[in-house]
Amino acid sequence: MNKKIDEPRLKEQFTAYLSHPSAIRNKVKGIQNGLTKRNSDLKFKNPFDESVVEGDLELLKSRGRKLIIVKDRNFSSRFSAFPNKSRRTRGNIGVLDYTEKSEHPFLIMNQSLNNIISSEGFVSVIDELDSLGSDIETVYALLFDKLVFTICLNEPYVDHPWLTYHANKVFSSEREFENNFRKIVTDYRKIIANGKIFDKALWVRSLLNVPSRKIGAKFTMYLAHATRAMEQTLEFELEFEKKNPNIYLINPFYDLEGGEKDRAIEEARKRKEKVILPFGFDKDVIMKDVGAIEKSNGCLLIVDDFSIGREMELVYANLLRSNPIVAVCSPKLAAHPMIKFHTDYIFTSHDECFEKLPRIVENVRMGTRNKRLEDYHVWLKGRLER
Repeated sequence: MNKKIDEPRLKEQFTAYLSHPSAIRNKVKGIQNGLTKRNSDLKFKNPFDESVVEGDLELLKSRGRKLIIVKDRNFSSRFSAFPNKSRRTRGNIGVLDYTEKSEHPFLIMNQSLNNIISSEGFVSVIDELDSLGSDIETVYALLFDKLVFTICLNEPYVDHPWLTYHANKVFSSEREFENNFRKIVTDYRKIIANGKIFDKALWVRSLLNVPSRKIGAKFTMYLAHATRAMEQTLEFELEFEKKNPNIYLINPFYDLEGGEKDRAIEEARKRKEKVILPFGFDKDVIMKDVGAIEKSNGCLLIVDDFSIGREMELVYANLLRSNPIVAVCSPKLAAHPMIKFHTDYIFTSHDECFEKLPRIVENVRMGTRNKRLEDYHVWLKGRLER
């Protein structure tokens, strides 16, 4: 355990949104309580604390779920990603299917973004359990120019390129974070006091202006998946392309330059070996993969194993107007609000994907309008302009 370093307290309290998997919320609550008890200049907004969400719940009680979607000033008049039961053709559960109004994907995502925007920083806690939401929220924290910290309790992944690129600093323990956050916060405050926006935030924002891709003879889809499921995903890819020769899946571990090295690194992590990465490796990986998403027409997400970065790619696909954006996952994960919010279609088996995706692609070729993606860009640009 790292020894506690006594430092002068910050003049102004540092408030950070605390992102983490719901499965470890009790463990993270313990970390949160310990850090805030020892550090009076540190405050967290935990999405699982009642005080953080009670404002939105009261709003829902007073207005009702449907009115929120139609009248919310931060969104367009209709959010068609979540149709009513009579319009279930898009594959997503509709507004009227939610018995608890607070479970609606848009409301959860909007609440998350409200808390990220209103915080000075963003801290994500990661362990051996997958955190779909934390990956997604991390990209938005970068987009809104927040000071991003990651506490990675899964030792082999402390230097994972998707973590190190998106975070100002990755720590291997809460004590390491506690010993170092003040200096980083102080330096950050000096920079933003001069009105500077960080280069990474400007880069992410620039992706919103990238035009949609032209469709060629072969329809291309970026294949986002877990590194730990590379072999199974490759089998899926080859079978899918054999059945659908006019749809080409771009697999970052097999179809892009540098994929062989990425595979070797992941194998070393599985063996819990120490991986030494060259300087700038994280940026090279992100630019390569996001560049491939930008060149692809659509995005196909396979959610079947622990992953860091896969759901970040899902956000980038939305920023870059990938059409369609499709997820294949278990029925349980298919109900995840942030997966629903960022996808056009969700399938719960490979067979369903084989059967339905070709028809979806054909509709895109024919020029079918993607209202969800249009609404998403209206919503997000509206939040940036506030």
